Amino acid sequence: MVMSRRKTKVNALLSVLISLGILIFINVLNQSFFKRFDLTSDQRHSLRDASVEIVEELEDPVFVRVYLEGEFPADFKRLRNAVKQILDELRAYAGENIQYEFINPSASNDPVKKKEMYTKLSESGLTYTNLTIRTKDGVEEKILFPGALITYRNKEIPLQLLKSTNRVPSPEMMQNSINNLEYNLLSAIHQVTQTRKKKIAWIGGHGEITGLDAYDMVEHLAERYTIFDVNINEKLNALIGYDLIIIAGPKEAISEKDKFIIDQFIMKGGAAMFLVDGLQADMDSLQSQNNMMALASNHNLWDMLFNYGVRLKRDVLMDAACAMIPINVGKFGDQANLKMFPWYFHPTLITTKNHPISANVNPVFTQFLSSLDTVGNDKDIKKTILLETSPLTLRRMAPARINLNTVSIDPGFEKNSIGKTPVAVLLEGKFKSLYANRLTPNIEQDTLIAFQEKALLDTRIMVVGDGEITKNYSNRQTGTVYPLGYDKFLRKIVYGNKDFLANAVDYLLNDERLIKIRAKEIEVRKLNDRKILAKESEIQLANLALPIIIVGVFVFIILIIKRRKFS
Repeated sequence: MVMSRRKTKVNALLSVLISLGILIFINVLNQSFFKRFDLTSDQRHSLRDASVEIVEELEDPVFVRVYLEGEFPADFKRLRNAVKQILDELRAYAGENIQYEFINPSASNDPVKKKEMYTKLSESGLTYTNLTIRTKDGVEEKILFPGALITYRNKEIPLQLLKSTNRVPSPEMMQNSINNLEYNLLSAIHQVTQTRKKKIAWIGGHGEITGLDAYDMVEHLAERYTIFDVNINEKLNALIGYDLIIIAGPKEAISEKDKFIIDQFIMKGGAAMFLVDGLQADMDSLQSQNNMMALASNHNLWDMLFNYGVRLKRDVLMDAACAMIPINVGKFGDQANLKMFPWYFHPTLITTKNHPISANVNPVFTQFLSSLDTVGNDKDIKKTILLETSPLTLRRMAPARINLNTVSIDPGFEKNSIGKTPVAVLLEGKFKSLYANRLTPNIEQDTLIAFQEKALLDTRIMVVGDGEITKNYSNRQTGTVYPLGYDKFLRKIVYGNKDFLANAVDYLLNDERLIKIRAKEIEVRKLNDRKILAKESEIQLANLALPIIIVGVFVFIILIIKRRKFS
């Protein structure tokens, strides 16, 4: 009897020790072979590989202070929870190198201290959102700071988590902010940990899109890069130290000396973005005169682009997939009677997923677009078409007469369409100089010039047949600048010009990991409103009755099992 009890105790002790050993073994195995599983179809709970690479490379802790704590509406709680989820995911890979805390900027009951906190956050670069919230006692004004301050070593940068253009955030705007959280957070971490910002030269002096017209794109790029307005003025050292040049919509001839400096910048490893028109046309002239003659552009870049592998054509494209414009069709009382018509000279280009630059980007808005052809058989140059028109496209060669009355006639897309036409091309490889075999021996051998006949390093060039693709809408009388992609007639952001150009800059500067993170797309699964209305009673009954029935079935099964066991 005593031996039996001892044996039972020994067996129990062995069972405990074996169970403990198994738990320790599983824990050690888990530490050695870390793996997370995401069973969602769009992998919404998983980080991109590029995100994991960025945080795993951190040498010191990054501190993220998120000012989304306290009582606020449900949409902001969703944003707060989404931020915490991503930060937890980042910590799973970066360990102690990702530290975060959520702070309530309105926690103090002292109005003076609360105001000091608001002032401090505003001076740090965060923008507040002023919301009107209905309570039981009436209406309450609430100030929120939907942003974060990210610190690495002695450097701190602000991050606006809610990307809004309206005073009151819409559900779509909130969802877009949640969808872009991973990119925005990783972009900020990448920015704050960089020891050197890459430098961009925004070229001017030839009638390019600059100043107020390019303000939104320049400000957006300035968040991650150092960007300068540069006039070459035939100075040999004008582009030294820059990593990328952007030439947007030149209307005046670029001199051969300036072209030579641009060419040698590319030969020595610099990247370039050419946003150029084949024909010169603008809406201001057209609306004031009702018609105009579009002539070939005078930028003098034809031979340079051809030499690199792209032929810019002297044409203007009409596309059935286009933006709408208002046209006065008469009088309505004493007011102008404006109606919206499709304007075929403003194609809206549907992007494809064939390249990270154009993947998951909203339609791109263009004005008086020109077509491109890839030329040459140089095996060192890889050519990729990034944007093209729809299958219903027409071409008008220079000189092309453009008239507002085009909206009232049938352009003949079905009969005369030229099909999909390339309008944006990416070139990658080692380029040959435009001036090879064209210079005197004195210039070729001049050590100050250091002429390079062929690029020693691989570099990248992007060409788009629209100089105004980067032009934002602005009100010059008030100085108001609207976001790039904003439709002044619909009064909201519709187009993906900014994302397309930002992706292109990242790619040209070899920041491909950020593009891959931006390309992540979370599908929003909406309920079918028609089915809900049609089957409202059935749905309500199912929600009420099914849980009770399921619980009842389980209770019945348990009762039967007990009865059989103890009978």
